[in-house]
Amino acid sequence: MIVEKLGRLAAAGKGIEYYYNGKSLRSRLLRLVLRMVNIKGREGKPGFAQEIKKADVPRPPAKFLEGITLSSKEVLGRKVYTLTPKAIIPEKYILFFHGGAYVMNFSYFHWKLIAKLVNQSGCRITAPDYPLLPEYSYKERLQQGERLYKDLLKHIAPENIILMGDSAGGNLALSLAQKMAADGRPPAGQIILLSPWLDVSMSNPEMKEIDKRDPILSLNENELGQMHAGDRDMKDYLVSPLYGDISDLGRISVFTGTDDILNADARLFKEKAAEAGININYFEYRNMVHDWILFPIPEADMAVKQVVALLG
Repeated sequence: MIVEKLGRLAAAGKGIEYYYNGKSLRSRLLRLVLRMVNIKGREGKPGFAQEIKKADVPRPPAKFLEGITLSSKEVLGRKVYTLTPKAIIPEKYILFFHGGAYVMNFSYFHWKLIAKLVNQSGCRITAPDYPLLPEYSYKERLQQGERLYKDLLKHIAPENIILMGDSAGGNLALSLAQKMAADGRPPAGQIILLSPWLDVSMSNPEMKEIDKRDPILSLNENELGQMHAGDRDMKDYLVSPLYGDISDLGRISVFTGTDDILNADARLFKEKAAEAGININYFEYRNMVHDWILFPIPEADMAVKQVVALLG
């Protein structure tokens, strides 16, 4: 029922609050597998990227491209892929930034999610292989994002553009939106953030309690946050959009799980928006881990349907 109402509520500009309190068998099994793989405590280290490099999938697998036209180009020396549904002429355009702590490329699960969104929403999606750590900081990532956004504005009405990203990609999507607003560019129609990394300083004290439950992320030395920030203060909005202005950015939606340490900042973001009188859409899934929308569990299917409803 909630999915059926989302489009109407979102179109009316009302802030949506949705709280899911279940825990499927598959999500419990996922948690067990994550504990066995034992990535917690290693994910924030630069060397971890080399350990899992074989999991990178830089190009969309052919198995996900049924009913989709794939094209690519280079922007600032990096590949940028566009996936377009074959059956319809899309009106809306998603600029999607993948997660991976700025050290990992696309994964199999990112491409699966992107293909689902293309097929289920009828939107065209552009997904850049943005510059990664340790060679590049926030500057090059924002520079590429700016180029792509400005190019979109040349032929797409801003209200038909959606900025979207998961984890670190959510960080980049929101920082880009804030930077474009500061530069006087028209705002995108929507910003959809999936388990976003809103503050790379990782300084929220509420994270300590969640850290006990989170099987993926941990409060470590946070080297990657420091590397991403480069010459910026870690609480500058260009690297930590939690501290930026979110007025006049278009409709914002946040998806977060309570067993993700980043949930603490998602809640803080929601509170700050409310204090500023800004309606955002907030979807909180109890017991869900970081980036659960990427995994083969029923709760991911639910979240995908909700995202598609928002796009409608």
